[in-house]
Amino acid sequence: MTSRQQWGLVTGGWFAYVIYYLGRANLSVAVPGLESEGGLGPEDIGLLVASFFWVYSLTQVIVGQLADRFGSRWLVGVGLVGSGVMNALFIHSGSFTLALIWWSLNGMFQGLGWPPLIAGLSRWLTGPRAAQASAAYGTSYVAGTVLTLAAGGLIVAWGGTAAVFNAAAVVLILAGTIWIVMVRDPVRRGHRSTRRTSSMVPTLWLVPAAALVGVGWMTLVIWTPEYLTSVLGMSISSAGFSAAAMAAVSLPVMLLVSLRFRSAVGRSSSRIAGLIVVITGASFLLIPWIHGNIWIIGALALVTSFANASSSIVLGFLPRVSSPERVGLASGIFSLSFSVGGGVGALIIGGLIGDGSWDIVFLVAGATALFGALWVVAWSMINDPSTRRI
Repeated sequence: MTSRQQWGLVTGGWFAYVIYYLGRANLSVAVPGLESEGGLGPEDIGLLVASFFWVYSLTQVIVGQLADRFGSRWLVGVGLVGSGVMNALFIHSGSFTLALIWWSLNGMFQGLGWPPLIAGLSRWLTGPRAAQASAAYGTSYVAGTVLTLAAGGLIVAWGGTAAVFNAAAVVLILAGTIWIVMVRDPVRRGHRSTRRTSSMVPTLWLVPAAALVGVGWMTLVIWTPEYLTSVLGMSISSAGFSAAAMAAVSLPVMLLVSLRFRSAVGRSSSRIAGLIVVITGASFLLIPWIHGNIWIIGALALVTSFANASSSIVLGFLPRVSSPERVGLASGIFSLSFSVGGGVGALIIGGLIGDGSWDIVFLVAGATALFGALWVVAWSMINDPSTRRI
């Protein structure tokens, strides 16, 4: 594979995952409309989010194994098309039960995207470029979130809540079809003895940290527009643009953080990861003590930046603690843990919001992030994989 083909896959995969987020982050901008037009409460929204991520989680390990074996072409393409179909079925369902089923199945199709792309990075790039690209690849879902929130606010204001799901369905199905037709991603088989002896123990030790980081990240992704409308009194379109601007601030922060990761996962890089998560947790804890809309929005932008950087490190870079033949599986394990944590957190946060306890929401999110940081730092102190080069 030529260098041009390698970077073509890297770039195409990045854009593909941007598009993936049109079919999941649209729920966030649609929450106020689903509540006012559809009669759903915070607990209902929390259940939708939790079911999505629980089903999403169940796919991750299996998809990771398939990605290591078969590559990204069919997995990523079918995921895009399937997610588009589920978005259309969700918004046109006649009951909450059917909506819950379709949105849960959307989680299954959405789960076909990330592990194959992270596994692909380990094949398409090597050396420092691979490490930095893995740490920075999370900018794809942040860019997808920015695009969805910004465009979604306008679409909802113009065409109503249903329009944001219908538009996502069209784009996802088209993008998935193009990916299947255009992409070639052959996988060379590693020697069986290498696959048998490559240990997954370091990966499993870091699983709880991924779950803890997922709680805070999910709080921001799902509930920021709701907080801006219900607490700060913004319109739906203004809340969408504000949430998108906060996410956009994350992009340069994530790129700067990724430059610190020049090699395989080692003690130094693990401590950097822990520091980023500490800043995330501390930022959450500051919000209840801040007054004034401008200052609150600034604090939310700060915590959003570092929460996105933390998630990118957890989901993109830390799976490299495994051998090259198992990066897809490791990515699936981390994604599973991250999503389970986010799903459980969504139920807890939904209940707290239903009680009007927004200050406690931020305290819970901050505490979980800090525990996640402690876990990563502790792992770096008892493990020294710095000699591993993948």
